[in-house]
Amino acid sequence: MKRMIISGCLAAIAAGLVAAPASAATKHFQGSITGGGKVAFDAKFTNGKPKSATNFFFTKVPVTCSDGPTKIQFSYTMPSTTTGLDSAEEAVIQNAITDGATISVVNMMTFDYYIGTKQEMGKNTKVAAADGHSQLQSLYPGKTSAQLWHMIGVTEMPGIDDFGPDETFTKAAAVRILAWAKRKGISTLSFWALQRDNGGCPGTKGAGTCSGIKQPTWYFSHTFEPFTR
Repeated sequence: MKRMIISGCLAAIAAGLVAAPASAATKHFQGSITGGGKVAFDAKFTNGKPKSATNFFFTKVPVTCSDGPTKIQFSYTMPSTTTGLDSAEEAVIQNAITDGATISVVNMMTFDYYIGTKQEMGKNTKVAAADGHSQLQSLYPGKTSAQLWHMIGVTEMPGIDDFGPDETFTKAAAVRILAWAKRKGISTLSFWALQRDNGGCPGTKGAGTCSGIKQPTWYFSHTFEPFTR
């Protein structure tokens, strides 16, 4: 059995617990990390990646809570550039490896590049993931190419992202990305977010409840659905 603990922002959680003793941290997550099997902890980074936050989980929580049959795995959700993870993101992964964390997925958020020019978002995803694969290869030299691809996740932002129309993930791009993701054997394929999967606000950038493009409701959900089969 494998369970997922999802953190909206690891740094924020750690900030509230980092001063607490290990026993307090253990109690905070005890209901999720006991009972055997595997536990996957997803840490989402958006603004700032203090190493103290990641060190907290790798030195306090796993050491205290991983005795017995429970195994803890970590999934990182991180912003991506068009050329993979930036140096700060890569340093977080390296830090986790150094601290002995088992990383199952590095989930790349392939949107909000803010480059200032028109982008081909589907192409950007493929290039960013390929560069991410190369970065993981340097961090995990003993893994095969297929194993490294299976450590990579991709999260798209359907329609117009927060930057604006120059960064639009189209319906056609979604079809191509699905085929690419299945061919490469990546770990996860998702999008941000479910409530945006409709065409209720054409032309609007970064909307929280619609994609900003003309589309049938649930288009991206249905397009990505075969990836789970």
